[in-house]
Amino acid sequence: MAPGMETNWYLGKPPHASRYSIKLAYVRAYPTDMAYTTLPGQEETPRYFGRRQYTKLHTMAMAGSTIRDIHVMTMHPTLTWPQIWLNLQTAWFPDDVTSAWFMAIHDIIPTNDRLFKIHLADTNRCNHCAQTDALSPV
Repeated sequence: MAPGMETNWYLGKPPHASRYSIKLAYVRAYPTDMAYTTLPGQEETPRYFGRRQYTKLHTMAMAGSTIRDIHVMTMHPTLTWPQIWLNLQTAWFPDDVTSAWFMAIHDIIPTNDRLFKIHLADTNRCNHCAQTDALSPV
């Protein structure tokens, strides 16, 4: 094996990996995959090593996946998305409007429905009216 290419074989099985929620199975895989990354070099800063670890784990996680369209594009395929993106890039908006559009386009507005889907809320219902707390379609 080439110098500097030793793996973290000494990490073994992570002791607390089984404590991670089964709903977050991808998180459970990361500590196990850490054993297959190379050790830090003598001249390598902790920041660079961390960045290298992240890049390696990200590459391993994305190896079997395909690139997907943005969620809003799949929800509304009949719209002319190239023109919409061009309009949003060339027009000037205040920062708060730009931020709101970004959140809406990327479907990351924190409604109870979204928070429930990513396991951060107990229910997808509105706290006040008990209906599904989701954004209405565009």
